[in-house]
Amino acid sequence: CKGASNSIIAAQCCTAAGVCHREVDGQCVAGNSNALNGAIVEFTYAKTEELCTANGLEVCKQSCAGKGCYYNNHPVFTSLPCKPPLPPPSPAARPPPPSTTPSTSGCTSDGWCQSPEGPAQQCRDDAGPPWGDDLETYGPFARYHDNTPAAPILPADGACPGALAAACAAKGAKAAHLDGPIDCGGQGWFCRIMPQPGWSVPYGDRNFANCVTPDADNLDTDGHCHGSDADDTYGWWVRDHWFRGYTGTLNCCCGWGAPMHGVVNRCDYRKPVSPSEVSSCRDANEEHDVDFQPTCAAHPLKPDPLTSGGMCWTVRSFADK
Repeated sequence: CKGASNSIIAAQCCTAAGVCHREVDGQCVAGNSNALNGAIVEFTYAKTEELCTANGLEVCKQSCAGKGCYYNNHPVFTSLPCKPPLPPPSPAARPPPPSTTPSTSGCTSDGWCQSPEGPAQQCRDDAGPPWGDDLETYGPFARYHDNTPAAPILPADGACPGALAAACAAKGAKAAHLDGPIDCGGQGWFCRIMPQPGWSVPYGDRNFANCVTPDADNLDTDGHCHGSDADDTYGWWVRDHWFRGYTGTLNCCCGWGAPMHGVVNRCDYRKPVSPSEVSSCRDANEEHDVDFQPTCAAHPLKPDPLTSGGMCWTVRSFADK
């Protein structure tokens, strides 16, 4: 059936007696939608039927809503008739989304588009070309991420999240999502680069588990988590990890520290770099004494801000590859 809030079609199977199975051998057949931010493996009807048959099951003839893997927001294959979809909104009623095309706003008169905006916080071991050479490297009125597949995910009304609203208005949605500046009210931020089927490639530094993942404190398999208590570090961390090739879906939220308790088991930290330090710093991801490992067991499980209305934003097809 269609009509769900996520267009990726999930798979589920049933016994002949009508018992639903969204897991096989303890694993969600298309991946856990909550852990993957909806980016599960999409199934065709033939692939679903093949999967079910191979496991002694059949395509379901009834609803399996609430049976796990967070598939309720996805369409699934079944013989049940679908409810008629709601009519689409009038085109005149929907405002145009912020532009995701390259913007020259914020560029100097000679065409240098600071990505992110200064003052510089790029340390010696940060990946990618020197920030100050971008005009020579990418040409006038261009940013390092222009004309790449990376794309911000916006709601139907096209509005940017509040933390990025000013940046979106100034430079467009894509540049705002990847460069900032963000405004988290001085509360800091944390980002999770999570697997994206068809885009992610191995990068060797998965470092955390979401607390919703069973046995989370013994795992670091859900992707890469990084953040800071300083809002102005955001664009510098994004640039560094873009060129490190940390591919996946980038999910970021406002709030460093206590807001992450009960959400993730651990997360790396990036320190702010002052103008007086920038010429001598080696690695802003390492040259500090912050070791954020609150564990999941030490705190009550709480809703992930990414899926429960937190101040969050998402970029698909993140990083250089």
